[in-house]
Amino acid sequence: MSAGRFTPQERKHARLVLGLFVQGADHAGRDMTDAPGVLEDFRAGRFISDAAMLEIAAWLELTRGDLTRAAAVAAARDGRLFTRVRSNGRAAA
Repeated sequence: MSAGRFTPQERKHARLVLGLFVQGADHAGRDMTDAPGVLEDFRAGRFISDAAMLEIAAWLELTRGDLTRAAAVAAARDGRLFTRVRSNGRAAA
């Protein structure tokens, strides 16, 4: 992912990965009283800016690099999954 704005594909994967981190914080019992206000919009599936996504990531103690690496792995796995589904008709585990 670039240092500027996310591309549409980068944004898609970063949003999915960030959603997993937010769910993990919920399940771990994290205190949500200090959560950024934009978190509710994110949870509701509304559009939020790249800066707002990074604000949520920072609240979860994730850097942009952490989010970038996790999203890159998700994107790579996503590509392999769809390649394998097309080639043999089954989803990869």
